[in-house]
Amino acid sequence: MNVGCVRVGSAVLTALWLCAVGVACTPSGGEGEGEGEGEGEGEGEPTPESLDVVGLARAVARFEIACRPERFQATLDPAFDAAVIADEPHLSEAHRLTFLALANDENVAVNLGRVNACLAYLADESSACPVADELPGDDCRGVFVGRVSPDGVCARSEECAFGFGCTAGADQCGTCVQRNGEGQPCDPGGCLPGFACLVENNERVCRATPPPAPREGDACTEDANCGQQTLSGLVCRSQQCAALQIAERGDGCDALVNVGLGTRVCRDGLTSTRCDDPDNDGVGVCVERGDVGDSCDRPDGCHGLNAVCRQGTCTATGQLDDACGNGAPPCTRSLRCDDGTCRDTQFVPGVAPTCGG
Repeated sequence: MNVGCVRVGSAVLTALWLCAVGVACTPSGGEGEGEGEGEGEGEGEPTPESLDVVGLARAVARFEIACRPERFQATLDPAFDAAVIADEPHLSEAHRLTFLALANDENVAVNLGRVNACLAYLADESSACPVADELPGDDCRGVFVGRVSPDGVCARSEECAFGFGCTAGADQCGTCVQRNGEGQPCDPGGCLPGFACLVENNERVCRATPPPAPREGDACTEDANCGQQTLSGLVCRSQQCAALQIAERGDGCDALVNVGLGTRVCRDGLTSTRCDDPDNDGVGVCVERGDVGDSCDRPDGCHGLNAVCRQGTCTATGQLDDACGNGAPPCTRSLRCDDGTCRDTQFVPGVAPTCGG
């Protein structure tokens, strides 16, 4: 499904495609077997070590960020939106760790012959964005091929043969079962590629086409029916989706928008402003948040990207290699606290249990 993506950084993606080191491998049994000297000695399929996990991870991360639809958030708070885009290295790191784990999983085969085609798909501005949270395009999904047969024991869905998913839970092994398609339950094996798992009437159902984006005036019973507030710019009021109104600094605002009251939100309210409501009556005024060193008396009193309120003062958030936890300030949003130190790995996939024999 093409959701009208606007591609970002396609020139860099093209460079990655053209310079995909170590991925132009001839499949086992292909033409040219035994020709030349040096590289390619021996027989059998290429080794997973030949996979350029860094290049592939960067390309996938850039593609996913380019797939972001236009969002109210970009208008509401450009600084916050820019920070999301700047998180690309951390999203790339998440993919790198995942791809590395898959490449070293004995129940997953690495099809190096699909990598160039995958990178070409990611570099093509006309490529469709994925419907679900999955690798985009058949070639990208074909890079990692599950070896576990139906009903076999598995640790994650990537270990299962095509069309099957793993029922494994956290730290538990599962079984490869058939994935479902249009209108069928998402569980236990998940949905087939190209299908998203949606909640309908309190049930999780696989759908090939997500429902249309909510619009102002649509019927609703809660904010979630109108999309995520800062993404859609809509909230549910009087059983209809209503548009959020952006208030400038010094203008009136509604302090209880997040709990279902009012529609006025402050411009830059995700980072440098807040709705000040000293009377606690739900109506306030948009004011500046404090910067590092300023006094503060509330959790949202400091700049949302680089400071936190601690003991009445806006304190800088932890940067790379700074201490965190045990009384130290939390890490800035692009880092994570790992064993008392701010690390450059915001997302770390869980370690799958060892399953099967």
